[in-house]
Amino acid sequence: MIDAEIKHEARVGGSEPTKVANDSLEMAHKIDWLMVTLFDYVEFVFRVRRRNSLASNSFGEVASISSVLSEEEIDKATDKFLEFLDMFELYLLITFESNYVQFIMFYLCSFMEVYPSFVELFLSTLIRIIKDEEKSTIIRINSAKYLCSFLTRAKFIPFNVLNDTVGFIIEFLEEYISRNKDRQLKRSQSQYIAYEFFHYVVQAMILVLWFRLDSFVEHRSVDHANRFTELSMEIQKYFHSFDYMSAKTLHLFEKFLNKLKPGCTFTNEIHELVASKSLNLSVEAQLEDKFPFDPYFIGHSSKYLVENYIFYESYDADVFLRGYEKTPQSVMNYSETNNDGDGADSSVGYDSYFQEDAKSNADSCSGVSKHGTEASENDTIFANLDKLLDSKKLKTALLEAKRKRPFLIDDDEPEISKKVDTTHRSINILKTVIPH
Repeated sequence: MIDAEIKHEARVGGSEPTKVANDSLEMAHKIDWLMVTLFDYVEFVFRVRRRNSLASNSFGEVASISSVLSEEEIDKATDKFLEFLDMFELYLLITFESNYVQFIMFYLCSFMEVYPSFVELFLSTLIRIIKDEEKSTIIRINSAKYLCSFLTRAKFIPFNVLNDTVGFIIEFLEEYISRNKDRQLKRSQSQYIAYEFFHYVVQAMILVLWFRLDSFVEHRSVDHANRFTELSMEIQKYFHSFDYMSAKTLHLFEKFLNKLKPGCTFTNEIHELVASKSLNLSVEAQLEDKFPFDPYFIGHSSKYLVENYIFYESYDADVFLRGYEKTPQSVMNYSETNNDGDGADSSVGYDSYFQEDAKSNADSCSGVSKHGTEASENDTIFANLDKLLDSKKLKTALLEAKRKRPFLIDDDEPEISKKVDTTHRSINILKTVIPH
């Protein structure tokens, strides 16, 4: 599967797009339809049909999501999901800044109504890796990023699963602090490098607790939030984790503390740290605040995800603009509706289409959450998708191309060079290590 960052570079003098912009359009188009094909294949294999899917599935008829599956069919589907999970662990988890392909795991987990175990299996895998000290630091950091991003973005996660997962991670932080707070570092070691993984787990908890705080309050379950607040003072005392976070993340943590512990000394300390970050007076090393399930910006395949995805207005404002700058949907609209195959120059009108899309993107921000609330007007975000698919010529070519692709639709297992130890999956980790 092709996966790449789509970049859009500024154009100097005139309205002609650069070669980089044209290459980005072509790559965005390819990735978009590859993802559509992959989502179609997943729906066919798991017999799930979503409302926002495209008009027809090129692999065949798909049963409605309301269909009742037998226990044998659910077990068979779970085995297939575990194969996807193995490939995720072997390949995606080690891929640096994958932008699109990882959303296949998000989409599979969204089949909650039919396969409720998928979410817990995915979270269990991430938790196991975070806890496993034999795993490399980068793999554990990536797992923390995936955990954070999934818990904050997935609308379909049941609250009890969210609450149990947060509780387990906080217990892990408490154990880590107890074991390492008196550790003596070598002279050549910095606190950032020595505890880098730990810093990322702390950052993950800040974002999850802030963005899902409404859910914890609604269910009258803020014990974990209070535990983390108390723990954060020890974290800063022994590990200085907050010194390495971005001003954006620290500002959210300050708001979180003001809700739970208004006026306390530690809240004032974080406020001063935010101010120093703004003035570039803090340490040079800084944790990344880019996450695997940040907003998805390629037009057709986005339609599969939007109904189960949570946007955050204030946090995502710059991500929206950055994403649309990379892959403006109107540019893709233009390339599809204006390329009639006769060699016409598809670059004409690029600037006007980009400006029009930037305006529509700004308007769409008003429909997303101010704090932890999902967007209620999904159609406004993808208003042009149905119009894009009206081209019979485009759909026919797409379906014909997809039918020629050799996908495994039977029970044959794909041959892979590596194997993942699956013995730990005989029992769901979430159900055993986290008290209910």
